[in-house]
Amino acid sequence: MLVSNFILMNFLNKFTFCNIVFSDHPPNHALINEYKPGQGILPHKDGPLYHPLIATISLASYTVLDIISESDDSREIIGSFVLEPRSLYIACDDIYNTYLHGIKEDLGDNFSSLSVFNDVSMDTTKEHKRDLRFSITIRNVPKVLKNKLLMGLKS
Repeated sequence: MLVSNFILMNFLNKFTFCNIVFSDHPPNHALINEYKPGQGILPHKDGPLYHPLIATISLASYTVLDIISESDDSREIIGSFVLEPRSLYIACDDIYNTYLHGIKEDLGDNFSSLSVFNDVSMDTTKEHKRDLRFSITIRNVPKVLKNKLLMGLKS
């Protein structure tokens, strides 16, 4: 999927203009991913390289994002968010800093068997099939070093 720099910057500017979430740290990075049916994401934290707040827009198909607690030698799903098509998911505070998040490699889901944190407009009594999905993850990446320093170039 090809998105022009102009379209992406225009989108990020509108996001910033609306002052949604990123009031003190406007977004300067967007990651676009494609997920095939059955493709997941291993449980992880996004880490300290980013400002501890992200916004993700889900497009095309839904998915289930699991929130996972981790202790010394065990992991436990404490609940899930159903990310419906055209939904906006925002992670910050404990969800960003304390818990892992991931998506199981499943071809479908039955929401009645999940502990879902958010309201879902989809029918929760039947099995749903995952289709091709795209996500746009928007965040602020603090600039730690200038490009010239990274490349070893002199001013």
